Amino acid sequence: MLGIPEVGREVWNFLVMHKIEVTLSILITILFGVFPFFIRDWLKRIWDERRRIKEFFEVCKKAKELMPKDFGIAEYRDYYYEREEDRKIREALNEGKSILIIGRPKAGKTRAAYEAVKRLEGFKVVKFWEKLLETDKIPKAVKKGKNVLVFDDLNKFVDKVNLYEVIKQFKDISKSIVVVATCRSGKELEEVEEKFSDALRDFERVELGDVSEEEARRVANEAGIEFKSFDGTIGSLFLGLDAMRIRFEREPEECKILFRVLKLLHNAQIFSPRKSLVEEIYRRKLEKDRISASMSVESTLERLERNSFIFVLKLKKFQAIRERHESYLDFTGYSASVDDFHWLKGILVELKDAEGLFYLGNAFCYRGLFKSGIGCYDESLKLEEYAGSYNNRGIAYAKLNKYEQAIEDFSKAIELDPDFAEAYNNRGLTCAELNEHEQAIKDYDKAIELNPNYAVAYNNRGNAYAKLNKYKQAIEDYDRAIKLNPALAGAYNNRGVAYAKLNKYERAIKDYGKAIELNPDFVEAYGNRGIAYLEIHRYEEAARDLKKAGILFFHSGKEEEAVEAFSICFKLRDKIENNDIVYCGLALFLITLNLDVIIALRKMKTQDEMLRKLLELTMRKLRNEDISEEISVLEEKEKREETMLLLELLKKF
Repeated sequence: MLGIPEVGREVWNFLVMHKIEVTLSILITILFGVFPFFIRDWLKRIWDERRRIKEFFEVCKKAKELMPKDFGIAEYRDYYYEREEDRKIREALNEGKSILIIGRPKAGKTRAAYEAVKRLEGFKVVKFWEKLLETDKIPKAVKKGKNVLVFDDLNKFVDKVNLYEVIKQFKDISKSIVVVATCRSGKELEEVEEKFSDALRDFERVELGDVSEEEARRVANEAGIEFKSFDGTIGSLFLGLDAMRIRFEREPEECKILFRVLKLLHNAQIFSPRKSLVEEIYRRKLEKDRISASMSVESTLERLERNSFIFVLKLKKFQAIRERHESYLDFTGYSASVDDFHWLKGILVELKDAEGLFYLGNAFCYRGLFKSGIGCYDESLKLEEYAGSYNNRGIAYAKLNKYEQAIEDFSKAIELDPDFAEAYNNRGLTCAELNEHEQAIKDYDKAIELNPNYAVAYNNRGNAYAKLNKYKQAIEDYDRAIKLNPALAGAYNNRGVAYAKLNKYERAIKDYGKAIELNPDFVEAYGNRGIAYLEIHRYEEAARDLKKAGILFFHSGKEEEAVEAFSICFKLRDKIENNDIVYCGLALFLITLNLDVIIALRKMKTQDEMLRKLLELTMRKLRNEDISEEISVLEEKEKREETMLLLELLKKF
């Protein structure tokens, strides 16, 4: 019997003699025994990564592989009307600058973005869904290389995406990055500029304006299309809205009902909804209105897609529905009512759709219905805790002056997402409402630490310093806010107030003027400038601005503030006597019916014929004479806003 040493020697001799066979056996064992586990794990990681990419991005492909359907372009044609603005967009992108393309509906924003992006050599196109985006979950692999990020209709991403953080994350990893975004002009643009001011700081703005009828006819001739349905936008030529409207009117009732469902979801800020959600709401709508449908929901969707009203987007885990062009939704003549929103909320609660409830909460708040918005956030948070829901519910509570509850929600948002700069800023604002300015400053400090480009946070911290009478520090913060966002009218007005507190009225007047230049209806800036002019005895300018402030306050429903502005102006009658003083006195009397004002007015003279006529009518009205016919004549004749205000007040007198 062999001992242990002898066994060892025998094994060693065997291995030496059969080393080739042994080596092959080991390799085969590794290859077919261990290696498959690595392959399976590797393939699973790749599969999971691709699935996550589909969840986050509508498009993720090389620029040269782009197709029109990737940008959802309705009525695509090979012909493209190239403008000077297209050259500006391409030049900016080639220089590595990001672009915000602005224009009214049908101005051709999406097509312009598509034409520019597809020419970017060596870039990958990453186009985002209009849905909630948790930036820390964006797949790292997507951020590598050269990327162009696309946000079509940027206003649809408000309260869903932290644009600054998304861009920052890509910049940290990408070899090169540019952003192409589109946005409607008007209130949508104002909202985007306010919400994303930090991220949009270095963007080039390119506005696509209207085209002349002569130019439009030339384009129609070149493109081989009929000249009709033209409304000043280039898109109206190609969309053929009149023809599409007629086609829609001929659709079966089921198609029209389903399209109204899409409009309801669009109004509820649920863009590109899941097909299953559209189908469920459609069925509920039929039941609610007791309609017996002759077509199945599948057939209805197929017909709308076949007739070019919608896209059905087929994704890995679900399908989504999108209208081919937003203008088509207007064919329904329908706009969601508050009752419709509440009906939709019931369905979303039943379906346990946390994301849909979040969007609907935003839609309620957008309409100023903060209690209803809070109800949606409540239901959403029961299903899924999301920092954005707490933040938005906090904003709604603050709008209702429920500041303690607002602070609790902002704090919860911060607990869930410690890098949520907006939540720190919002908590600071709420602390300021409670006169806790030191605490507010700490929150603004943190917001700025997280986002050094946060112009609004600098402005708000400046306000907190001003409340603590630290005007020099306040001015330093306003300076930073203005440097970061030169279009921030509020920062100019606030800096003006700080300069006025330091008795630097000329500097204050200059800042108020800039605020008014940026926002011609900035009522507080007019009032502040009027007071500043008064302080340096420039009474005519003071009267002019105070009159304007009074008019704007009155039109915005702030009657008390309007009375104050008119009253300060009318007191200047001891210093000067002009038409603005008389106007403010007459407006003041017609609002307050203070007889002392009318007595003073009777002693004053005016060179303005219309003012003299209105004063005369006021006196006759005091004598109980009927002046309705004269007012009607003046309303037909006079269209100046300031005069129309006096006529409106006189009719109510």
